Amino acid sequence: MTPLHTLHDMAADLGTDVARDFADLYLAALDGRMHRLRDALVSDDTAGTYTAAVSLYTASWMVGAQELADAAHDVAESARSGDLEGARSGMPPLECRVEPAVAAIRAAVSELESAGTRHRARSR
Repeated sequence: MTPLHTLHDMAADLGTDVARDFADLYLAALDGRMHRLRDALVSDDTAGTYTAAVSLYTASWMVGAQELADAAHDVAESARSGDLEGARSGMPPLECRVEPAVAAIRAAVSELESAGTRHRARSR
């Protein structure tokens, strides 16, 4: 799953504006999600780490940022099992996936907009 594929599918189902707005909301919340995750780890907050990592995982998966979602899932699983050191060791691989994910999402939104595809939501 990629942001381009995911957002194109969303545009086909719900309209280009919805797909763009969803991507924009994801990007706007990303720094906050990363901040909460880092803070929870610094505070040795296992439950907070798990919650923050699951939030990042779920949102990333929904927008199609699969590699970032996978890395967040790994951190969440470590926290779920009470292994904060494992969660901490999962942060560098997670953090190196943030910028590529952001770039891919921005490129997908740009392609949607440049294609001029103003899809109407499909009837269900």
